[in-house]
Amino acid sequence: MAYLRAIESMAPDVEHVLLCASDVAPVPGALVALHATAMASDADLVLACEQQPAPYALMHRRAAKVCAAAAAQRPDAPAVLTIARMLHDSGRPIAMADGAGAAFGDTSEVLPAEDSRGAYLHLARPDGVMVGSATYFGPRTVLGTWGPLEQIHIGSYCSFAWDVRVLHPGLPAIDVATGEPSTQIFRGSHLMNSPTTYPMGTLMPDEPYDEMSLDGSLVGVPMTIGSDVWVGSNALILGGITIGHGAIIGAGAVITKDVAPYAIVVGNPATVRRRRFPDATCERLLAVRWWDWHPVVVRGNHRRFAGTTDTFLDRFDPAGSLAG
Repeated sequence: MAYLRAIESMAPDVEHVLLCASDVAPVPGALVALHATAMASDADLVLACEQQPAPYALMHRRAAKVCAAAAAQRPDAPAVLTIARMLHDSGRPIAMADGAGAAFGDTSEVLPAEDSRGAYLHLARPDGVMVGSATYFGPRTVLGTWGPLEQIHIGSYCSFAWDVRVLHPGLPAIDVATGEPSTQIFRGSHLMNSPTTYPMGTLMPDEPYDEMSLDGSLVGVPMTIGSDVWVGSNALILGGITIGHGAIIGAGAVITKDVAPYAIVVGNPATVRRRRFPDATCERLLAVRWWDWHPVVVRGNHRRFAGTTDTFLDRFDPAGSLAG
C-alpha cells in the first residue's frame, strides 16, 4: 500500500484523506457527513453507514502510520476494508457516518431545500419532490410545484445536466369519488377558458374561494420520471406527465407529453427520434429492472454496466425469460 506512505508525506495541514474502494466517490452531502462525523468523534476512520463493505471512508492521516506496518500482511483485501480491520485490531477509534451511505430497502428520499446536489427546489409542500438513489442534478436545475397536491417523482440513477427545469404547474385536481376533474375554483387557479388567466382570487384575500382539500377527497396527478433517465441541458419538463425508464431527453427539449421507456426525444415541440435499443432489448431491460437492485449490488457490478447491453443481458437475463 504505497499510498499509505504517500499520505504520511503529505503537507502538514492535510488532516484527512478520502479512501475509495472503487471508482465510486461520495456525493457532496455524503462527504460533508463523513467530515462532520470525523470532527465530532476524532475517529481515525469514518465509514459510510450501511455499506457492505463501505466503498469509501474518511481517514485521519495519523492512521496511515498505524496501518503501514501491517499493510503487507493483507495485500489482497480491498483497501477500505483492510484499513478498517487493521485499525479495529489496533484498538483505534472508528466511527460510522449517518447519511453518507446507501440506504437499505426503499431508496427514495425527500429532497430538502438545502440539498447539495445542485438543484433549487420551489415547492408548495415540503415533500413535493421524491428522488431515488444516486440521481444527481446539474447546477441551476430547478424543480418546482405550485399546489399542495402536486408531486414530482423521480427514479434512481437519473442524470440531469445544467439548467434543466422540471415544473409541475398543476392540473385540475381529481375528485376521488367520481374520478373526474374537480369543479372547485381555487384561489390561485389560472383558468384558460375564462376572460383572464390571472389568478384574481389572490387579489381578494377576504372573499370566499375554495381552498385545496387535503382530506383525501381530491388527488393530484404526479409528474413521474422513471429511473436511468438522462436529461440534457436547458430541457424543460412540464405538467403531470410520465417519462419512462431509460429515456433520453435532448438538450433544449420541451416535454409536455408522456415519453415511452428508452425513447430518445429532442426538440421543441419534442419529437421521438428512436428508441435506444430494439423493442425486444428494451423489454428485457425493463424486466431486469437493475435500478431496483440494492445500491451495493449495483456498485459491485459497475464494470458490467460499462460493457455492451447484450453482454449485460446475457449475464442477468441469459434465456430472455424475464421479458417473456
